[in-house]
Amino acid sequence: MHGFGFTCPPGGYYCLVLNKYLERPLTCLNCLGWLGVTTGFNNLKKTIELGKKADAITVDCKFMQEFYHAYSPSLLPLPMETDILKPSEKKDNYILYMGRLSFEKNPYGFLEIVKQVKHPCKMILYEIHQDIVGLKSNYIELLSTKLPNLEIILNPTKEEMIELIKHAKFVVLPYLFAEPFGVAAANTVMCGTPLITFPFGNSRNMTHLLPNTLSEMIELINMTEHQYYTELSKTLEKGNELRHKHNPVNAIKIWDVFYKQLYSNDMTKSITHIHKERKFQRGL
Repeated sequence: MHGFGFTCPPGGYYCLVLNKYLERPLTCLNCLGWLGVTTGFNNLKKTIELGKKADAITVDCKFMQEFYHAYSPSLLPLPMETDILKPSEKKDNYILYMGRLSFEKNPYGFLEIVKQVKHPCKMILYEIHQDIVGLKSNYIELLSTKLPNLEIILNPTKEEMIELIKHAKFVVLPYLFAEPFGVAAANTVMCGTPLITFPFGNSRNMTHLLPNTLSEMIELINMTEHQYYTELSKTLEKGNELRHKHNPVNAIKIWDVFYKQLYSNDMTKSITHIHKERKFQRGL
């Protein structure tokens, strides 16, 4: 299970409206009650049926394991490209944001930060290629923003993105969505760059820099040099931990153990079924 399929009926999105006016944004963790609506249950009915029939339910991080604790899910860590997600000793003075052009990634929140800090700022933005509902048109103003300390980088390659992450002073992700995993966050920490983000979703398991408002984010960006190097050291330590966990060789070993156990359980069920069938036939 990746995401909130058992709990959030698609089509609600009330939080997307309300968060435009709230200093402390709403997330999936404090929904206003839309979850109980009948149409929501109908949308989720098939997913719930599949969940009940499954031999096992798996998740990709500790947060999702805690979120779906009632289903006792198994944790299978994501194999990631840890060979290229490595820290650099050279840090420049710019603040970096990355995300696709969508509301939950809160690019406008980052723009508010840009206006209030003196650091150079870079925004990595990825366009919505299949813009079925015309969302891209909502971001024309953002893409044409002219701020003296802002550089917008549109659709960089993976290699270009990683280099920008490695050399940033901070990566700042004011996402309004409770990320079920958070690839951008994981990439950042494994590249040894301090990550500032809201304490939603799995972010809390990746960084200790977890402000609640944009104002608190700005305070962290303006931390003293001594504090910065303390936080940098903590980030490098966490990055090593994540790199070990998501190294493909280490991750796949856990997947292999899981599949062997699943196969073993399946074989046990089959043998039990055969014995019952033979016993039933002998009874006939």
